[in-house]
Amino acid sequence: CTITNKMIDLIANPNSQCAFNRAGRLCGSCRNGYSLAIGSSHCIHCPDNNNIALLIFFIIAGFLVVFFISILNLTITQGMINGLIFYANIVWTSQSILLPLQEINNAAIVFIRAFLAWINLDFGIETCFISGLTALVKAWLQFLFPAYIWAIAGIMIITAKYSKTLTKIYGNRAVPLLATLFLLSYMKLLRTVVTIFLFTHLSEIPTGST
Repeated sequence: CTITNKMIDLIANPNSQCAFNRAGRLCGSCRNGYSLAIGSSHCIHCPDNNNIALLIFFIIAGFLVVFFISILNLTITQGMINGLIFYANIVWTSQSILLPLQEINNAAIVFIRAFLAWINLDFGIETCFISGLTALVKAWLQFLFPAYIWAIAGIMIITAKYSKTLTKIYGNRAVPLLATLFLLSYMKLLRTVVTIFLFTHLSEIPTGST
């Protein structure tokens, strides 16, 4: 909500209390012509067609995440990586307190939020993905990227079983790789599941009723 000291007429303009281009009862929806963004809960202008460039980015990013974790052995067997993922999960869970939204114009805060989001397999940058995106559809879309990187890891492990060259490259990193991907994705999956099952039921009391 917009926090100000001015008087607003909620009968004549019920959306005057809403911020970030939101509208609807208790600001639960986006205003006409706006769509829910990924990387934030704001409503922004979005083109009518799907953002193909962003989809390609996700495809490449997922492959690079699994590839570099495996090849460079950036797994939880390394103490520093284990600690980084743990603290990134904690900070990202408490981001509303540790990284207040009022500091959105602070470049350092924006970078930290994006970096922590990436570690938690979130996008971290506000952008449009698809026109007409709603909160429910966005919540279900959160499962796609974790499922995608798990599928890539599974394919790499299966192909290594039938290729001596790939076995030499991957070595015995299958278990550390899967454990690392679990730590990277479990917090995102847990928050997404909770978000999907959170809802508010609103009832309208007719004028003059008690």
